Amino acid sequence: MLSIRGQVLALAVIILSIILAELSIKTLVIRPVVVNYRGELISAEIIQLSRIYVANRSRGGKADMNYLLQRLLEYNRSLNLGFPNITFDDVGIFFFLNTSDSYGKGAYVIVWNLRFREFNYTVIFNVTWCFEKSGYYIKDRDGLQIIYVNYTLFYVHEYYAPQWGRIVIFPMIYSESADILLKGDGIWFVGIPLNSTPSIFDIYGIKINIGGKVEE
Repeated sequence: MLSIRGQVLALAVIILSIILAELSIKTLVIRPVVVNYRGELISAEIIQLSRIYVANRSRGGKADMNYLLQRLLEYNRSLNLGFPNITFDDVGIFFFLNTSDSYGKGAYVIVWNLRFREFNYTVIFNVTWCFEKSGYYIKDRDGLQIIYVNYTLFYVHEYYAPQWGRIVIFPMIYSESADILLKGDGIWFVGIPLNSTPSIFDIYGIKINIGGKVEE
């Protein structure tokens, strides 16, 4: 039980709180400001467009970057997102592939220079992998003894944008005819039937070349 003095002090605090709340409501002026969002959303769209383009081209497709850019710009303008006017000259595309039966490496890199009225910034989409033959094993398939070549593969995606810095992810990969086992943090054991070149893809549909001599 509070004393009389304590009750008076408590009541004074309550009254003061009510007065301050009323004053803040009366003096607060809300001035809504509508701005075009130019942050993570735009950079994320660029990364997704890069995935679509690389997935198509890595599988032998003929995706046209100019066409994809035009569709992206039209969509964003319809939403009034303040998307910059990107042309093919603002995009750097670098594909590298050098493989043999024993080892190899590859990369798909797209560098975007986004030019806004007030500032510029860069978005980078980077897919890289490397592999090395680590031995052989025999597997029984329908009563036949099949020799497999075992490879150790490292596969990674890196996305860079000023809004989030550098993001590293290790996508899952799959194949209908190769044995695939995840070791961890982008490292995989991949078993391929001898003298074959099965198709291997990540979850975004990007093709990964392992084994066989290829230079680009």
